[in-house]
Amino acid sequence: MLLVKSMKRLMCLLMIAMLFGCAQQQVQPPVQDVVQPPVQEEVVVEEPVQDEENLAQEEVVEVAELQENITEPVQDDRLYDSLEECEAVADECVSLMAPESLTGKFVPVGSVKEGEAFNLPSGMLTPRHVCEEGLGPVTHIEMRDGECGGVPMCKCFICLKCGDGICGPGENYCNCNRDCFIKE
Repeated sequence: MLLVKSMKRLMCLLMIAMLFGCAQQQVQPPVQDVVQPPVQEEVVVEEPVQDEENLAQEEVVEVAELQENITEPVQDDRLYDSLEECEAVADECVSLMAPESLTGKFVPVGSVKEGEAFNLPSGMLTPRHVCEEGLGPVTHIEMRDGECGGVPMCKCFICLKCGDGICGPGENYCNCNRDCFIKE
């Protein structure tokens, strides 16, 4: 009896397996050829091995090439080292205060460029004609720790294009808040 039960179970399982196999074959879609993209091989470029002597020689060549490309700074013919030298070629001269690279230099009136600050000489009453054409003299007030540094004790001015809508060289919130809106 146990043998008959086992046989029946085995037959049922076999029939289920056959039915499942047939059903599975009917449901499966036909196999289509799938085109795989070609696999790109990674190209490894090996650097040539150089010894320290060759590297040192290459560095010397690179430095020499750089030195050949160095040009002398552009000579600014309007700058003079002393007031006397400047006054020998111009009726009136002013002393530059900024940028720092020009501090202590003298230039003829009418030739101070945008962003350059100057000290008005004691005999000159107005800074009106000191700047290049198109620029205006504005009291030179610098930003200090995000605040305006106060009015200077000297007759110090800076040549600016204040009012053109661009926060240009030498302009800041303190001396031209029409162009520079942020305290920096």
